[in-house]
Amino acid sequence: MKKDIKKYLIVSTIIFLVAFVINTNFIQISFVSGNSMAPKYKDGKLVFINKNYKKVDKGDVVLGKKNEIVFIKRVIAKENDKVIIKDGLLYVNDEVIKDYEYIEQAGIMNEEIVLSKNEFLVLGDNINQSIDSRDKQIGIITSNNIIGVLF
Repeated sequence: MKKDIKKYLIVSTIIFLVAFVINTNFIQISFVSGNSMAPKYKDGKLVFINKNYKKVDKGDVVLGKKNEIVFIKRVIAKENDKVIIKDGLLYVNDEVIKDYEYIEQAGIMNEEIVLSKNEFLVLGDNINQSIDSRDKQIGIITSNNIIGVLF
C-alpha cells in the first residue's frame, strides 16, 4: 500500500514538472477573454500559444502583455512599416488594409507612425470593440511584450 502511494506521488510529481516545463517554455494554453478578436476568437475560446516562436510576422495573432494588460491581437505592422488611420481607414505603407471595417477611433494612429527595429502594432479583428495599439496603454509593442504566437 505504501509502495503504491509512493509510486503515485513520484509519477504525479514527474507529470507536474514536465507540464510545468512545457507550459513555461514551449506551449501555453489560454482562454480568450472578450470579443475583440471575434468572430474567429470568441470569448471563452481555448487557444494554444507557441512560446518557442522564431519570429513574428504581419497577420500573426499574438498573446502579449504590456502595462499589466494581457491581450490577444493581430500584428498589423512591424519594423520599417508606416501606419496611419485616416478617415476611418487603416493605411499600412500607404495601402488601405481592407480587412478592417470603418474604424471609429484612431487613437495614437491618427498621426503617421513609423516603426523602428523590434517594434510592432497590433489590432483586434473586431476593431471597434478592441483595446489595442491605438490605445496609449498598449501602443507600440516590442518582442519583449510578446509571450507567444497562436498556433
